[in-house]
Amino acid sequence: MGTQLSVSPFLLLVFQVLCLNLPKHILVVFLFVLFCFCTAVVLFYHLYFHLRFLVVKKQATTPSYKPVSIIVVANNEFENLQFLIPTLLSQQQADFEVVLVDDRSDDETYETYLAQSKIDSKLKFLRIDETPETSSAKKFALTLAIKAAKNENLLFIDADCIPMSTNWVMEMSACFGDKKEIVLGISPYEANNTF
Repeated sequence: MGTQLSVSPFLLLVFQVLCLNLPKHILVVFLFVLFCFCTAVVLFYHLYFHLRFLVVKKQATTPSYKPVSIIVVANNEFENLQFLIPTLLSQQQADFEVVLVDDRSDDETYETYLAQSKIDSKLKFLRIDETPETSSAKKFALTLAIKAAKNENLLFIDADCIPMSTNWVMEMSACFGDKKEIVLGISPYEANNTF
């Protein structure tokens, strides 16, 4: 039994041209034309199928700064909160609140921020003394904070993170839109020598 080899007519034509005893200059021209044709096919393929992913259709709209509730859950984070809370309260956004949840801390968080929440209307303070056994501590604290938030749009930040500017809330809230329900941001890591 013999095996049957399937060869496309194009490759057969190339093979016949190469096997002929043609002058070198004609062979070089033929190979150059073949190379240009193959390059054009590959370029067309990549431009047609991949270029549409590179072109971003940006809509020219003015950002609408939606009211947001910033949620912070802290467990023994008093030192970090001393930097974070003033930074959050000094944000340039017109309509926002900070919901701070003290998750069973035994540092000065409760006394300090309970007193501050009575002075500053933008700070809402909650305290958790016990977490139900059926729920994780962080999940329970976040659930209470979400329920206490007055705004529909929520920004979550950890107590050990610091916004880079006073426009952080404005920049994040400008990303919320009719078709966007989730907006993600990054928190660059800064290494400190702790030893």
